[in-house]
Amino acid sequence: MKSPQELFGIWVDALINQDYQQTTKYLKTDEGYCCLGVLEDLYSKHIAYAPWERCTSIDTDGYYSITRDHSSKSMLTHRVADFMNFSISPCILGGELWRLNDEKRLTLKEIGFLIKVHGIDRCHLKYSK
Repeated sequence: MKSPQELFGIWVDALINQDYQQTTKYLKTDEGYCCLGVLEDLYSKHIAYAPWERCTSIDTDGYYSITRDHSSKSMLTHRVADFMNFSISPCILGGELWRLNDEKRLTLKEIGFLIKVHGIDRCHLKYSK
């Protein structure tokens, strides 16, 4: 099993190398993954497998969730946040990375470089455009 530090490195490398297609609004859709969805997917592959489930509802079509109650459609799950033990709260982290991914429309590569250079708890402070 990988350590949190190893998984962090795998995640940042996957973002920088653009190993995943990017999407917005949800962790995973038919089009790809947001930056947090990449981390969820890598956690499932390297730490504790959990299948993505396709979900549909009136207001959304084709997003995927990694929890049975479909509560993880756009934010990092507690299992991943707890394992990674980030110094910033999961809600703040998720909100800030969501902002870079969805509002600012940074690429996964740009987000990966911000995290690599400035750290997970400060990357959002370094991008204020």
